[in-house]
Amino acid sequence: MSNGHFEWVACSASPLISVLALMRLILLLIGVFACSTSVIFLKASTWPPIMLSAARLITAAILLSPLYFSLLKKEKNLSHSQLMRNAMIPAFMLAIHFMSWIVGVRMTLAANATLIVNLIPLAMPFVLYLMIKEKPNKREWISTGIACIGLIIIGISDFHLSIEEFYGDIICFASMITFAIYLALSRLYKQASSIWLYVIPVYAISGVICLISSFIFDDWSQVSYAQREWLIILGLGIIPTIIGHSILNAAMRWFRGQVVSVINVSQFVFAGIMAWPFFDEIPAMPFYFASLFIVAAVVALIGARKEA
Repeated sequence: MSNGHFEWVACSASPLISVLALMRLILLLIGVFACSTSVIFLKASTWPPIMLSAARLITAAILLSPLYFSLLKKEKNLSHSQLMRNAMIPAFMLAIHFMSWIVGVRMTLAANATLIVNLIPLAMPFVLYLMIKEKPNKREWISTGIACIGLIIIGISDFHLSIEEFYGDIICFASMITFAIYLALSRLYKQASSIWLYVIPVYAISGVICLISSFIFDDWSQVSYAQREWLIILGLGIIPTIIGHSILNAAMRWFRGQVVSVINVSQFVFAGIMAWPFFDEIPAMPFYFASLFIVAAVVALIGARKEA
C-alpha cells in the first residue's frame, strides 16, 4: 500500500480500511449522482450553454474561495502560483470537454452523443497507461465489458451513422477523450495536501476559459437575468460541480482509474430516472435493460482490489 491508496473491498485485511473504503465508495456514488443532475439544470435554463458552463464553474470557484485561501495558508510545499500552474492543463481539458460536448450534441443525434460520451471506460485504460502506466486488472476489464453492453443496448436502436452527423460524432468523441484526460490528471497532479487546492483553481481557470469563449460563440443579448436563472446557476455550481466533480477528482486518488470511469457511467441511469418527474420523459424499454447491465458492472467491481 502506498500514496494513501488502499484495498477498497470487504475482503481487505483491515476492518478499518474496509469501512473507510465502503464510505468512499458510497461517496463516489453520491458524486456520480450529483454530476448526473447537471442535465436537469441545463435543460431547465434558458442561458446559452457555454455561458452557462462559465457561470457554473465561476460560481463554484467563488463559493469555494474562502476554503481555498484558508488551506493555502497551511500549505507549506506549494505556492498560489504553483497551484495555478498545476491547474492549467486540467482546467483547459475541462473547458474543452464542456464546450465540445455542447457543440457535438447540436451537430449529431442525442443517442449518438449519449453513447459516445459514455465510452470513457474504453478510453480511460489508454489514458492512464500513457500517463502513469496503470493497467486495468481482469475484474476491471470484465466490468468494463458489462458496462459497454449496457451502453450498446441504450444506443443501438437509435444510433445512426451518416455524413451529416459524422462531424458531430467526432466532436463528441473528442469531448469524451478530454473528460478522461481531465479525470486522469487528478492522479498526476496530487502534490497539494488537499484535493480542494487542486480543484478550486481548476474550476476558476476553466470558468474563465469558458467565459471568454462565450463572448465569441454565445448571443448575450438573449440572456435572461430572472431570479430563476440565478437559482439554476447556483444549483449547477453547488451540486454537479462542487459536489459532483470534486468527488470524482478525489475518487481518482482513492481508487484505480478504471473503477471510477465504470461507476461514472451510472450517470445516464440517474439522469434517465430524474428526467421522468422533472420533464415527464418516460425512459423507453432499452433504458431499463441497459441500466441492469450498468448496475451489474458496478457490482462486478465490488470484488476488485485496490492495487498499491
